Amino acid sequence: MRDEVTFEQKVERFRQSVASEEDRNAYAESWAELILVKLPAEATVRNIYTIERLPAGASPVYTLDFDYVNAWVLPKMGSHPINLLQTEEVTIPTFEVAGHVSYKLQLARDGRFQVADQARRRLKDSIVDLEETQGWTVLKAAVTAGNTFDLTATEDGLSLGVINQGFKVMEARRGYKITDIYASPNKVADIRTWTVTTISDEVQTRVFDNKGLGSIWGANIHTVYGLDDDEVYFIDGREGLLGYMPIREDLKTFDDPTAIKSFRVGIIAYEHIGFGVLDPDRIVKAVVD
Repeated sequence: MRDEVTFEQKVERFRQSVASEEDRNAYAESWAELILVKLPAEATVRNIYTIERLPAGASPVYTLDFDYVNAWVLPKMGSHPINLLQTEEVTIPTFEVAGHVSYKLQLARDGRFQVADQARRRLKDSIVDLEETQGWTVLKAAVTAGNTFDLTATEDGLSLGVINQGFKVMEARRGYKITDIYASPNKVADIRTWTVTTISDEVQTRVFDNKGLGSIWGANIHTVYGLDDDEVYFIDGREGLLGYMPIREDLKTFDDPTAIKSFRVGIIAYEHIGFGVLDPDRIVKAVVD
């Protein structure tokens, strides 16, 4: 049985975190592991792209075996994606992603460890938001006109008809399969309006009990807070097929040495990552109302 940490022990540990510069550095570095554990569950792009941690000095170059390459990459943080055509190799640029939080030094001296827990959540959320924004920017740019459909004239919101059409468009090509469906919270909420004439009593009860639909026809349904209400995405997210998220440097956290001069404790998070879609046909977009 794992030993439980008492309230008093948590208080003392947090006080110790600012006892010296060495303690501040060690405490700040310990945040990285705690944040990294949570990223896969909260950053949807880490499940859509295939993650590859690069060995030191390695280049994120990918050799493709397609007759015609139509890849999309992000040159740098916050830029517009670029389209790479007719090439057998694609280099996915990597860029820095960074976040920062701080809190009063006195709060640490008082042992208010809950303050650090809140700050760590804010730092984690900032990294998740940055990864989501950059990764989805590439995914949206990569969607082809042939893989986009609009049933707003006949279907309301995220209906079974819309989902069925997404499967039809994706599975029109041999070997392609929808593994995941991504939509905004408002569109995922449309599922709660499905009636027993649409889904079985058992599934309706599960939705009513707020357990969610979970999956349909083998595809998992996900909520993405950065998506607009007029779009739903169907993804073939099987490993190594759609694209890659190369990680040149995994997430690290550091003490901000300038913060202490203002009697604050600052924590900096940093990683070096990239996003590249190598097969846009594995993304289908539905326009919904």
